[in-house]
Amino acid sequence: MEYPNLRKIYESMEQKVLLLIILPLPVFGFVYLYSQRRLFEINLPELSSWWESFLLGMLTILLLFQWYFIRTAIKDILNQDLSLEERMVAYGQKTLLRFWILFASAILSAAGLLLFDHAIFTVTFAITLVMLSIAKPSPHRVVRILKLKGEEKEAVMDLRRKG
Repeated sequence: MEYPNLRKIYESMEQKVLLLIILPLPVFGFVYLYSQRRLFEINLPELSSWWESFLLGMLTILLLFQWYFIRTAIKDILNQDLSLEERMVAYGQKTLLRFWILFASAILSAAGLLLFDHAIFTVTFAITLVMLSIAKPSPHRVVRILKLKGEEKEAVMDLRRKG
């Protein structure tokens, strides 16, 4: 069976995910360098430790929620009777939402480091990076998550080849 839109669906998802991975890196890099070596001064408001705890709680919730969200989303996709392309579209939409959550986590980690200058925000950013790298879609990951077999598996594995 032919899947004429499969490559387009996969490449669109991959491009969007890569942007959401790349964009927070320079933001956090700038904040990290600023926190290590203050070559200039930024006038930041003094916030109470309550806000620091709140932000850490939000980051924890976001990191846990994205994991729970994708698990339930995949179960929903697998429980529906969809064609391969429809499953790929659904998986791509859910993956993109997951990466928006991870994007928010990375930006909030940078904001926390900038505002509170506490190393725990570097740790939350590192955890976010690990989640980003683990969650990045690949043909192998799609095959495993969507439990593809036979012809569908081969069609997705063929996406490894550019062209």
